[in-house]
Amino acid sequence: MFFVIATASAGHVLLEAPSLRVGLLLAAAVWASCRFYYFLFYVLERYVDPRLRYAECCLCLAGSGGTLAILDARGTRRFARGTLPSPKSPGVSQMSRIDKLIVSNRSALLKKYTKEELRLIEGAVDELIAADGERGIASKLFYLDDKTMRDVGGRPVRGPRDARGNKDAIDALYNWFSPDYIMILGSPDVIPHIKVTNLTQDEDGRIIDSDLPYACDRRFHRDARRFLAPTRVVGRLPDVNGGGDPQYIIGLLRNAARIARRPKDDYASWFALSARSWTGSSAITAANLFSNLDGLALCPPSGPKKHKSLHKTRIHFFNCHGDAGAHIFWGEKGETQPVGFRSSSIPSKLLPGTFIVAECCYGAELYAPGRGQLSISGAYLQKNAAAFVGSTTIAYGPEEGQGDADLITQYFVKFVLRGHSVGRAFLQARQNFLADSAPRINSVELKTICQFLLLGDPSIHLVEKLHKSLAIENGELLIESKSREKFFRKERRRQLLDCGEEVNQTVERPELAGKKIPPGRHRKFAKLARENGFRKFTTSALRFGSVDDREMHYTYIEKRSGGKTRRKSRVIIFKETGRRIDVRVYKPK
Repeated sequence: MFFVIATASAGHVLLEAPSLRVGLLLAAAVWASCRFYYFLFYVLERYVDPRLRYAECCLCLAGSGGTLAILDARGTRRFARGTLPSPKSPGVSQMSRIDKLIVSNRSALLKKYTKEELRLIEGAVDELIAADGERGIASKLFYLDDKTMRDVGGRPVRGPRDARGNKDAIDALYNWFSPDYIMILGSPDVIPHIKVTNLTQDEDGRIIDSDLPYACDRRFHRDARRFLAPTRVVGRLPDVNGGGDPQYIIGLLRNAARIARRPKDDYASWFALSARSWTGSSAITAANLFSNLDGLALCPPSGPKKHKSLHKTRIHFFNCHGDAGAHIFWGEKGETQPVGFRSSSIPSKLLPGTFIVAECCYGAELYAPGRGQLSISGAYLQKNAAAFVGSTTIAYGPEEGQGDADLITQYFVKFVLRGHSVGRAFLQARQNFLADSAPRINSVELKTICQFLLLGDPSIHLVEKLHKSLAIENGELLIESKSREKFFRKERRRQLLDCGEEVNQTVERPELAGKKIPPGRHRKFAKLARENGFRKFTTSALRFGSVDDREMHYTYIEKRSGGKTRRKSRVIIFKETGRRIDVRVYKPK
């Protein structure tokens, strides 16, 4: 068809002006158009920057010296690698390929540590960079508050409260260097979480802490619905929030430098602690991941002094209750919630390469302990755990079956055991979770994708890969090898970028539809809520689709009675599609 159109158009032009000059100009225009098409959709993506997709982008020449500047569909300014404008800082201009960005804030660190202590921390960072070099990863530390941020198209951040500035600065570095990994160095008092909207409107309030925006190629915003296309491999190596002892973060950095891949058989044994009320869900997880229930302990009766296998296993899994600012996980049976695990329960010596996943509420909250005990996540990292995945706020799982916290943690373990880096494993867990939530993500699922984060160096690999990757370049079949490691890593990032954008296209964002439920529906839904033990509740509604394809989500949030209690509110979502209504009850972890 295109050939016929082109031939017919050229023929008509020649009939209108039949001359050799017109024929030559027409041939030159056709040839130049074909070459430009080739340049636009192949050369730039293949040889300049694999992240560039020009089906929805425009080009413009800016600056001097033929520098190629690119404005993508969101208005983000990028530069084609290898054609950077002359920077003021020789440190930037001399860098060729950066595989891992380590980002922090020097002024924020100097508020916590002395200059001498900061030099010790930077020495530990240098040790990690050297270890990364031996692994084939080129790493570089960047301070987001440094004036050299202007050399990469960004601005120095004002401080840890400047969430927009921190997001913009990390975006600028990513767009400049196109790294494979981003490691945030420091707690939220150094590099902040981004506070995004919480559409469940539960006890956590209207906004929750999240690191998800740093993993997305979207501009800063508070609306969580804008960050459903995670494409970046991001992890956070935290120091102690509000703390001043440099030895904690130095220990974490040195541990990250020591970690090496191990045979998968070294991860055959595992430990899992579950609240007894979630025995069914935890058993499904254990069966899916390990094909047995050998390592599963229930609370009650299991408690802090009964975990005898922690120092013998490299996978620790928790499906218990947590609380804000607490160093304890609780079990559950009926109305009782006995203590199941404390930060002091962690053995003084963990096996090398141990990693942890926690479905619990606030399982990875980076609170300031003051004179109290470190959080469970903080204590695990202090005792040389390789990675910890958990939630910053109240997490949920369905009362029946699996979903939400059950799934995102399970996916992470699965991909780690396949030999992926912990950062890539967590990105794929996020993408898989969003794919499962499609086509219409509810408020609990939206909160889940925002609240879970990775604590640890995202570039470390824990498990040796059993199978080599294959790729085709210029018609040649390539097999992954040490010499081609970076090429294959870049190909994997290209695939993750495609997957993230595909998920973004398939997941429909909800629209707010107020707090009132139509009276007829409310009478029936309220009756069902009370039958599930909801004495008092608040309501809200979300809307999907057009008038012809309308779907409504009516949310009922339990209101707990006053007084000090760890019990969090349950949530019921009534999903109405046409004449069909599906009901799902969510229980806080």
